[in-house]
Amino acid sequence: MSIRLIQCVITDPKRFHDVGCNSRLSRDCPVRCLIVKLSSMGDVIHALPVVHDILHAYPQAQIDWVVEEAFAELVSAHAGVHQVLPIGLRRWQKNWLSRQHWWEFSQFKQQLQQDAYDFVFDLQGLAKSALIARWARKVRVAAQPATGKSYGFAAAAAKEPWSRYWIDSPLPINTRLPLIEQLRSVPAQALSYTVRGKPEFGLQVPERYLQVRLPVPLGPSQAYAILLHGTAAAYKLWPPQAWRSLAKALHQLGMATVLPWGNEAEHQRAKAIAANIPSAHVMPERYSILQWAAWMQGARVVIGLDTGLSHLAAALAVPTIFLFGATPHWRIAPYWGQSRHNELNRPGADAATPAGGAARPARHITLGQPEQQRWPTVKEVLQALAQLPLNSIEQSLSSQPVLSQASTGLTPLILPGGSVSE
Repeated sequence: MSIRLIQCVITDPKRFHDVGCNSRLSRDCPVRCLIVKLSSMGDVIHALPVVHDILHAYPQAQIDWVVEEAFAELVSAHAGVHQVLPIGLRRWQKNWLSRQHWWEFSQFKQQLQQDAYDFVFDLQGLAKSALIARWARKVRVAAQPATGKSYGFAAAAAKEPWSRYWIDSPLPINTRLPLIEQLRSVPAQALSYTVRGKPEFGLQVPERYLQVRLPVPLGPSQAYAILLHGTAAAYKLWPPQAWRSLAKALHQLGMATVLPWGNEAEHQRAKAIAANIPSAHVMPERYSILQWAAWMQGARVVIGLDTGLSHLAAALAVPTIFLFGATPHWRIAPYWGQSRHNELNRPGADAATPAGGAARPARHITLGQPEQQRWPTVKEVLQALAQLPLNSIEQSLSSQPVLSQASTGLTPLILPGGSVSE
């Protein structure tokens, strides 16, 4: 524990750590915190609000973060993170016999143990993250004894229940809350503050990314939608023919579509979706997370599955339509600000109405009924698009004839020029 932190404790500092609470700390205490949240992209994004919460409660806090190297640039885009400690576990596990990998691991562990942390938060709930949190308490610098504690999930909330054995203080978590609120509750309990308000993600995209033009041939001031058709799990995929019908409909509405890809299978799917649609553009190569963050901020809408880039768009407050058909969206879909779960035929699905005013357009809309294994239709996506604050596109949609009456399957879309379905 740092000398400055000890000075913040009104009573016995040893008892302060024994009971594991900070009721004796003042708001100005320079607490040193370490967050262990390794992957994946969406999970890392969901943990970002924790940084804002801690700094709101303790403005002098210093926060470091251990994360998989692939997502280090994402965490570094939060101004509240003092130091990012990248770890290459995903890469190392492909060849545990590599001497280079073992040397890199020893360098990471040495860096991890350079400083004494007062609070270590395991927000992953896995054995590997719990071990990293435990290693962080064994400081190599003799003048800085490791007197802090690690905090994480109790068995009922952890992905790997046995991880609690490596955590000093496993905490009870209300698993009925959205995942972001579960994560926010860990440091809140450890540091004895109350979580208030909507999550604040705090991402600041560096100017160098904002200066890069989208490498597709768009017309002057042409609106574009980013279609996030790929995801790591096959059961989360929306049918390619549905994406193709959507791209055709957007083309007829004057909106271009941009199709990212992350591997060869996604590249081939993107080309199949865009085939013979003049305004559908497949990206020429893979790009970094922050580069996509910059391009998303210029998009009229991001339409995507339960995947990391979709959650990135929502965190950046970009108008987003989430397509769910397999995973429970109540846990992970956006619920903050102007959001809407627009499940067909579900009572109370209207956007929230402010007191004394009319309903405002939702910025994030979630479609689908995963509990019934029902995916949204193309028609529903276009209807949701009309509800987003899209200015001229919203006006264009509202002036078009109503789509076909069918509401299941891949419905034909009756737009100017005839059907656009396959």
